[in-house]
Amino acid sequence: MGCHPEKALTMWNSAPVSLSWVQIESFALAQPDGFILASPAEQDLRSRFHFAGWSPEEKILISKKKLTHQKGKTESAYPVDSDLLSLLKTLTRPMLIDGQGDAPFDQPGWFFTLSYEFSCFLSLPVCRFPDDQILAAGLRPGILFRKDLKTGETRLFTTDRSSEKVIQDISRTPELQDYPGKIAGSACFRIPFPDYREKVNRILEAITRGDTYEVNFVHELTGILIPYGPASLWKRLTATSPSSFFTWFRTGSRILISSSPERFFRLENNRILVQPMKGTRKRHSDPELDKQESDSLKNSEKDRAENLMIVDLMRNDLGKICSPGSVLTEQLFTVESYPTVHQMTSTISGKLTGGLTIWDVIEALFPPGSMTGAPKKRTMDIISEEETGPRGYYSGISGYFDGSGLSEWSVLIRCLEVEGDAFSAKAGGAITADSDPAQEYAETLIKLKAILDSLGLKPEEIGNFSSGPHTGS
Repeated sequence: MGCHPEKALTMWNSAPVSLSWVQIESFALAQPDGFILASPAEQDLRSRFHFAGWSPEEKILISKKKLTHQKGKTESAYPVDSDLLSLLKTLTRPMLIDGQGDAPFDQPGWFFTLSYEFSCFLSLPVCRFPDDQILAAGLRPGILFRKDLKTGETRLFTTDRSSEKVIQDISRTPELQDYPGKIAGSACFRIPFPDYREKVNRILEAITRGDTYEVNFVHELTGILIPYGPASLWKRLTATSPSSFFTWFRTGSRILISSSPERFFRLENNRILVQPMKGTRKRHSDPELDKQESDSLKNSEKDRAENLMIVDLMRNDLGKICSPGSVLTEQLFTVESYPTVHQMTSTISGKLTGGLTIWDVIEALFPPGSMTGAPKKRTMDIISEEETGPRGYYSGISGYFDGSGLSEWSVLIRCLEVEGDAFSAKAGGAITADSDPAQEYAETLIKLKAILDSLGLKPEEIGNFSSGPHTGS
């Protein structure tokens, strides 16, 4: 495959460190351009590593008309056209995918977040959005910490920097303290329930006409935060709603926080693994009621049908990049339990064809089928007609790729976007032929529970909230 170009440009040094991960996180949360990807060990080992990085050697921001690339003190702007992926291949220099190696980032690489509207570069329909909206952001860190949840070892990677100085700075940083009390000053749904019901009914008409089989319809909660420090949201979410794929991604004043249980894909040893989720039930403190909810999801024909449609869609997408006959459905309809919800998950794998880079894989699979519905393109047309604004990072993806082709990405759900004192959170549900608007609305509230808890909000404190969806109140 040849050597990685970054080896000729920088020294990528690594050494084990004894810092606690809480110290590292607390320092990372204060950095203007930095990220954290974490997976609580007590939850599962689907994502084996914690990452925290900052002081980027390179930074990429993409809007509808412009890509900005910062490298050191040099900033370059490129017009965005239909060949954006070729430009990204040139700038990020991804290796051809072979994924040989046990641990990521023994060679340098990139961390990226892609919004749902990144789809516009793949000739897919999306909602209207402002020309200056950031559709994707990437950082190649100069300082990176990696904790191996399997071995317990934490390593520091740096590019031509003093490891001792980095460790000293972190050692002097106090651990983050949670902000007491409520964090949200106000919050309101973008559309009231009567409008939500009307939109769902129009989607049901499209299903009846045969335009689509399933539509993931999203609505939005927006609000204002009291002065508290956004890192408190991270601390609350990680403490109260542990999930497999936590993401903190900050570029300047814009912050993304996601507590997602859903893997989009993983690349290793020239194989790809995808795990779409579709089907949700709430958790109960009473063990018997909780088991009833889990069993209800496991045996639900509606949820199985929704899940199977996305499995078929993902198998079709994987067929574009995998060797013939290699795409396998390894598991169907597995129910996984998380602190606030039960989720139905399926697992599909395949062997990649030769000569691919990470951007080729993303072109074939993005956006996640679990967040659109099926068939993907026609369903995205319907989404663009019915949703009232851009999704932003919600239902996009976040992840990394390194110099050996190892890569892992999560679907951005259960997420908050924060800029200044304003926040946005979104939730969606799969609309199928037998969907009831009131039940779908109630399911979105279940999915928002972790976010509402972190904000200190109760549903009845939300403007446009309907306590009885069937009444339209």
